[in-house]
Amino acid sequence: MKQILKLWTFMKEVKKYLIEFFVIVLGVSVSFLTEQWRQEINDRKEVENLFEKVDNELKQFKEYDSIYQLYEPANVLRKIVFEDSIEANCF
Repeated sequence: MKQILKLWTFMKEVKKYLIEFFVIVLGVSVSFLTEQWRQEINDRKEVENLFEKVDNELKQFKEYDSIYQLYEPANVLRKIVFEDSIEANCF
C-alpha cells in the first residue's frame, strides 16, 4: 500500500511538472508565432512599398519616355527624311 501511495505522489509531481513544461512550450510557441506573424506583416508592407516605388518610377519613365520619343534621334531622322521626301515630291 505504501508503494502505491508513493507511486501516486510521484505521479502527481510528474503531472505537475509536465503541465508546467507544456505551458512553457505553449507560451514559447505562441511568442514565436506572433513574432513571425509580425515579421510577415512588415515584410509584406516593405514589398508593397517597393511595388509602389517601382510603379511610381515606371509612371515617371513613361512620362519621360513619351516626351523623349519626340526627340529620339531615330524619330527625328524619320521626320527629316519624311519632310525631305515631301519636299522632293512637291518640286
